[in-house]
Amino acid sequence: MTDDIKLSIAVIVGTLLLLVGIVGVAKVLDKTSQVPIDQTIGDRRNFKGNKDAANVIVEFSDFECPACALAYSTVDQLIADYPSDLNIEFRHYPLPQHTKATQAAYAAEAAGKQGKFWEAHDWLFSNQAMWQNAEISAEYFYDQFGENLSLDKDQFIGDYNSSEIAQFVDTDLKAGQNLRISSTPTFYVNGKEYAGVLQYQDWVKLLSLPDKPTITSSPTITPEPTK
Repeated sequence: MTDDIKLSIAVIVGTLLLLVGIVGVAKVLDKTSQVPIDQTIGDRRNFKGNKDAANVIVEFSDFECPACALAYSTVDQLIADYPSDLNIEFRHYPLPQHTKATQAAYAAEAAGKQGKFWEAHDWLFSNQAMWQNAEISAEYFYDQFGENLSLDKDQFIGDYNSSEIAQFVDTDLKAGQNLRISSTPTFYVNGKEYAGVLQYQDWVKLLSLPDKPTITSSPTITPEPTK
């Protein structure tokens, strides 16, 4: 056998082994990013859309995370366009480097006790740069959005400081840790994990939704990892 033939055979064998390795890795990655839906959903206290929809999206998010704020506008538009096709649940995953994210989660949950979680959620993301640089407290958040949302002040402050609200947030955090989430936002679509900010049209394609190009693509931004 000539050296050229031996070299050709070696190249072919090496290529086949590389392809097998790539396929094997792909299968492992695919396996580890797919979990049963019931491991991702919480108590569904904060959800939008159709509870019986085939597409179940669970978002683990951090109110102080810039990538999460960017994802918020896209997801908000998506649910506005496809309210009957989606069931979207929001869960808290405050990153350790974000020292105010947990308090922001308390504010959203306290508003939620009066039926205004999503309104508070929208305010927190829309005004992220403002409250990040403020001395925050239950009183601060009430002054910023509580009155406008017609919230009872005493109840809001009491709920904000309650062990029940703290437990809500901690339960979500521990669920995310059990799923080994390493960055925010992280989405689970029918149990399949997607980390980072997805473009609007990517969502439409991923969920096999009828095309409704109502907004332009979001700028690309990487998810924020846990530190």
